[in-house]
Amino acid sequence: MASTTAISGTDGNVVIDTRRIARITNWRLTVASGVDEWGDSDGGRFTNARPTRRGASGSFEGKIDTTYPFYNVFEEGDSVELVLWLRNVAGQYYAFPCAIITNINYQVSPDGKNVIAWTADFTADGQYYKPGEAGAPAHTLPSAPSV
Repeated sequence: MASTTAISGTDGNVVIDTRRIARITNWRLTVASGVDEWGDSDGGRFTNARPTRRGASGSFEGKIDTTYPFYNVFEEGDSVELVLWLRNVAGQYYAFPCAIITNINYQVSPDGKNVIAWTADFTADGQYYKPGEAGAPAHTLPSAPSV
């Protein structure tokens, strides 16, 4: 049994290794805690539980932008620094000093046969920081996407 919380950011931005990704349409984040459960003679036939390790995973989606192509910034299997912005306000972000891009999915238009959108999934590798959490790395949102 695990405790999870899902968070979405449709007004936010995605920054990978100080590079803002163009044309993000939304992102999703699930933070979770594992739980150890056990029963013993002192539990009165009830299950005891304690939280264990925390983890996070999620995805972000975007439209294809030929001026600022995302595939010049990351690809599947990359370990990246990832920042998910809730709002364009200082401190309003989730910071992942190390995240792994696990896969990328492409959406193709049946009419033009062109790739028109994409989704990238990630998982946290180690510690991550919630908005305003002590010890979080300081970040500034880049003013424009980068190639």
